[in-house]
Amino acid sequence: MGTFGNEFFQNLVEQTNDLIIRIDIRWRLRYLSPSVTKLMAHNKLAHTGGHMLSLIHPADRRDVIKALTESIACRASSASVEARTPGIHGDVQDIMWTVSFHFDNKDHLQWIGAIGRNISKLKTAEEQLRKREEMWSLLFRASPTWIVLVARDNGRLIDCNDAFCRDTGYKKEKVIGRTTEEIGLWRERQDREDLLQRIRLQKFLDKEPVSLRMKNGEIRDMLWSTTTLAIQGEQCLLSVLVDVTDLRNTERKLAAINEKLQTRSSELAEMNSALKVLLQQREEDKKDLESRVWHNIQNMIQPHLHKLRNSPLSASQSAYLDAVRHRLDEITSSLGERLGKDALSLSTRELEIAGHIIEGHRNKTIAEILNISVHSVESHRFSIRKKLGLLGKKTNLRTKLIAMSKQKG
Repeated sequence: MGTFGNEFFQNLVEQTNDLIIRIDIRWRLRYLSPSVTKLMAHNKLAHTGGHMLSLIHPADRRDVIKALTESIACRASSASVEARTPGIHGDVQDIMWTVSFHFDNKDHLQWIGAIGRNISKLKTAEEQLRKREEMWSLLFRASPTWIVLVARDNGRLIDCNDAFCRDTGYKKEKVIGRTTEEIGLWRERQDREDLLQRIRLQKFLDKEPVSLRMKNGEIRDMLWSTTTLAIQGEQCLLSVLVDVTDLRNTERKLAAINEKLQTRSSELAEMNSALKVLLQQREEDKKDLESRVWHNIQNMIQPHLHKLRNSPLSASQSAYLDAVRHRLDEITSSLGERLGKDALSLSTRELEIAGHIIEGHRNKTIAEILNISVHSVESHRFSIRKKLGLLGKKTNLRTKLIAMSKQKG
């Protein structure tokens, strides 16, 4: 194997990006590689013969001197020191110095050599990583839903967040390292075995409903989502569980209310049907009552009033009788309302005769009841047919009047 000459090492030192310096026992700089002078070009103190501390940020100088003097006192051959160095643009560079101490045979320090590596980018990356870790750690702890990390094969809890401890009632230090079965978290052991088997096959679960037991014995309904991931060579389950107990209770209450409403709706439908029957019966009873009242007035009262009218009466008696007949005419004229708009042109007498026709009375009977001639009845019947538009038609007058009264009712 060949040997390297001084020229090789000189080129190596002058071309490297690392900072290479040599310091005497008075902390004076005896050699600076080009990379040092390039970095510290703005620093007039950073030159051969200048003090070593000119390369160090003022805030770090005390710590650097302390670390070096302790290493020298212990006769250490080397030491590592991290310090900040002012850069050419006024920025600060983080440098990791590897320092070597050279002693003579009597352990007297002769000179010091140091190689510095710029670790600013590494420090920036570490700081960014630290901030991200702090952020994810905060999210993990502060999440209102359960976040749990469990070893997949044995169910041992590796970590859990504050929401898990708050809801279950278990302290974190009491459950870490124990299995979910040991702390009695599962309501049914078989449910746990079945779900773990599914996870081994498909590597995840998505919003799987499970029932878990809290420390106080309360059973809570949860939705379990989990995925499998490797952490330091171990297969783990990262799980998120959402408590839906209140939602399930509300759903059950709503289902019970809906069932009651459906039952009540059915009862109301039955009541409405019964009410319709009653209203229909009431309407029929009303019509029957009207018919009987009208019939009684016409057959039981009006004939006697007509006879009484033709008998000798005093003026006051005639007045009273006319008043009674007028009121009865108003009552019986309600037939016109039942016959509809086609009866508006009928006179009171024609309405009376129409009522008798509906009752099925013949002309002679009507004449006797109303104390008029048969000819008058026939004349009124002709007038009724004309007003109802039945002249020249074969339509039966009684059938027409009955249909009109039923249609109106």
